[in-house]
Amino acid sequence: MSTPFSAPSSVTGFAVNLPSDKPDGLLMPAAQLERMPGAVSGKPAAALADRTIRELYVRMDRARYRIIGSGGVFTGDDAYRKIRLGASLVQLMTALIYEGPAVVASINERLAQLLEADGLAHVSQAVGADAPDARAAQRAA
Repeated sequence: MSTPFSAPSSVTGFAVNLPSDKPDGLLMPAAQLERMPGAVSGKPAAALADRTIRELYVRMDRARYRIIGSGGVFTGDDAYRKIRLGASLVQLMTALIYEGPAVVASINERLAQLLEADGLAHVSQAVGADAPDARAAQRAA
């Protein structure tokens, strides 16, 4: 079976970034949001980014591709959630703006704690741990 992710190419990964629109559930009135250009970043983008990471991880050739996850990463817990959904790398944007470069050390420290609590020796062991099994997802489709 051929899928868009099985064709030969020089692509080795995917960056899951900001949604191109405004996600549901924002507190600002819809009429006001419609007048504002651009996308939403940070915490409001986190849930949509997480769903995208999980779905991409389930459908892609994991031996060939990697995911860079972003969207609402402010803490080690945020980064770990994206890793466990399938991201091999995590990108920070809004957190760096609001908290500065020290947030990186804080996130790394918390990631180490979470890995240890889960009995994992390396972050790669956590990649995709919370993603549904690809075969089960294909059967359900």
